[in-house]
Amino acid sequence: MAPVQNLIGIPRAGIQSPGAYVGAYVEKNCAQSLGTRRVVVWAGQSNTASSVNGRYTVTKANNWQFDIQSGACYTALDPPLGATVSPTTAGSYVTQVGDLLISGGTAAHVISANISVGGTAVADWAVGGFLNASIGVTGLRLANAGLTCDNIIWGQGESNHGTS
Repeated sequence: MAPVQNLIGIPRAGIQSPGAYVGAYVEKNCAQSLGTRRVVVWAGQSNTASSVNGRYTVTKANNWQFDIQSGACYTALDPPLGATVSPTTAGSYVTQVGDLLISGGTAAHVISANISVGGTAVADWAVGGFLNASIGVTGLRLANAGLTCDNIIWGQGESNHGTS
């Protein structure tokens, strides 16, 4: 897969985009209200990117994804849009959490925005890190689509194992 530029011009090899699975992702109207909605931003390392063995099959029609590259919403599909994908058979628990939030009655509608990058360290996301601006840019892209982030979930990976 060729590198895709993120919104601030930083190459992110392996990033998932709708074009990778033409016809699989169905575009949705981000502004459409389907009851109580939760907008969740997923950030961090491999544990929230696509590093889980196997792919999850989404069961809830109101489980959507926000693509930070296009600023559009799509039906949720594993692997999630925006996260790095490695290996090609790997999935993520992000889409499953969306289904669980709907099934459990926490929300009638979930939109996930995933900006996770496998193999990164906490310092890469901190002030001065090369991915730090991605967090603010994601907020701006959500706002431009008429969405407000309700939760941010940080997924710590293995990159900082053994460090304080």
